[in-house]
Amino acid sequence: MSLPDLVRSLVAGPVTAIAGPFRATITITPQTGRTTFGPIYGSPYPALALVEATSEQISSADGTTKVSASKYTFFEQLEIKEGDRITINGVTTAVIKVGGLLDERGKPYLPVAWTGK
Repeated sequence: MSLPDLVRSLVAGPVTAIAGPFRATITITPQTGRTTFGPIYGSPYPALALVEATSEQISSADGTTKVSASKYTFFEQLEIKEGDRITINGVTTAVIKVGGLLDERGKPYLPVAWTGK
């Protein structure tokens, strides 16, 4: 078993077993493009995430500094990017930064997203 496979199995097994019950159901609405009138969004889909209320200065990929409102850690490898929207308890915020330890394919083992306004 390779090291990346070991990390994936640890996330799928013990990590999810221990921290999984703390996850909340959220809705992700991906940004699929932009027009002259603003962003275009795709179909929303549900996901589970460990949600932390946090207020910290975040620098996005374009160098813009913003203050985060929440941090979301996902236990499955999913596609999330800056500009996507996350809704929890009826409140929608925009993803202002993404991160995570990357595997050999360039996908994060535990994707992390920060939201803010």
